[in-house]
Amino acid sequence: EGTLLQAVRTTYNIYVGSRNLINQTTAKATLTQMLSVIFQRMETQEKKLKRGPDVEDVSIIVPPILNGEEESGDVVVASARILVREVLARAEAQLKEEMIKDKMDRFSTPDFDADSADVLSEVSSLNSVAMSTSGPAGSSGSIRFNHISQKDAFLVFRSLCKLSMKPITDTHTDPKSHELKSKVLSLEMLLSILQNAGPVFKTNDVFVCAIKQYLCVALSKNGVSSVPHVFELSLAIFLELLKSFKAHLKMQIEVFFKEIFLNILESPTSSHQHRYMVVEALSRICSDAQSIVDIYLNYDCDLSLANIFERLINVLSRVAQGAHPHHAHTTDVEIPVPEKMLCSAAVACIGNVLKCMVEWCRDLYVNQIGRA
Repeated sequence: EGTLLQAVRTTYNIYVGSRNLINQTTAKATLTQMLSVIFQRMETQEKKLKRGPDVEDVSIIVPPILNGEEESGDVVVASARILVREVLARAEAQLKEEMIKDKMDRFSTPDFDADSADVLSEVSSLNSVAMSTSGPAGSSGSIRFNHISQKDAFLVFRSLCKLSMKPITDTHTDPKSHELKSKVLSLEMLLSILQNAGPVFKTNDVFVCAIKQYLCVALSKNGVSSVPHVFELSLAIFLELLKSFKAHLKMQIEVFFKEIFLNILESPTSSHQHRYMVVEALSRICSDAQSIVDIYLNYDCDLSLANIFERLINVLSRVAQGAHPHHAHTTDVEIPVPEKMLCSAAVACIGNVLKCMVEWCRDLYVNQIGRA
């Protein structure tokens, strides 16, 4: 895996360090294709492993006396043949199972923070952090990979998450700076991975654990970024997580809603651009009836969690009325154009919520009565 990560790192650094637009475009396209192949190969290998195509053909030869045609009336010989075949079939199946287990154990790693794990890092001083959670195998502090392709995909994904966490100082907000280009590229690659994720990536414990411990931490840092492009990418990644991983990220989604996105709408220091992007993201969420119901049932109906749906509606209502902290208590001040756009977007978002509620009630009651 060290060679693979070295190739990814080289392509990554070509994009970040090059000033030639053609080189940048080529490097970014190459990196996108490399990541696509890595994760597609992981998905394909997982399917092959379930079918067992890599297991050597284990055949046990039945003696010729048992392979011939059964003699008429010889009940004892026929019964013996059936019994022997059943015993041999069980032995063959057990042997294949042991061979599969041996192959899987070869790819098991007691500490997956190996030296090659951080080859993708731009700086050699970026140290790996051990994951202190039980992997699929159940052994604390370790993860068992089903095959080497899964390990490659995990290491690449984790390294991209770490790159996106690197802080940006006020002096590095220039779009051409290496620090900002690196952060934006890593977020774009993570978004691409989530958008094209296959069933194995969405359900396997290895990647669900990686999302919780690395990607969610990266989002918590980039979700409050003052750089619009970084914030926009963080919103897009959050929407993908909400779409495909909400069953695994109940607590994390609550934190994102409560501490980041709704706070931005309520904060008097938030820019119009950030608030507008949040409302647009909420509008996409509120366009899906199932998402609205899931938010209400999983958070507002849970006494131990925050009332996300209630707070969401209240915040959108205030924004739709133009109740910005700067002119919340004035009536004669004309609302600026950006604020009017924000108000319109909030009204549209509330309208989407009402449409979803009507749609859900229609499916739940009207259609059931019609079928009855």
